[in-house]
Amino acid sequence: MIKSLMLTLDQDKFRFTPDGKVSIMDIIAALCATEEPEMIWGEIITNHPELYAYCEDFSYKDEIIKVVDSSGFYILEKLLFNYLIHQWQEAV
Repeated sequence: MIKSLMLTLDQDKFRFTPDGKVSIMDIIAALCATEEPEMIWGEIITNHPELYAYCEDFSYKDEIIKVVDSSGFYILEKLLFNYLIHQWQEAV
């Protein structure tokens, strides 16, 4: 059985694979302070399908989650920052 790790920082939970990859939905939920990370992920991956090259499916308990390694995390972090700035600019 493959073991995984869940790390809690404040109230945010991050699921990790044994080799250090982290859940995309957990990243988005924490960095964007949202309970609907799927909506943001859908918009980002639609506009940046090249990010799929960094994604991998991982079986976590009874679900399949998308995970990224550190390179994918770095790219996703920049895209989330740009997404949040764009959302803020539209709101102003």
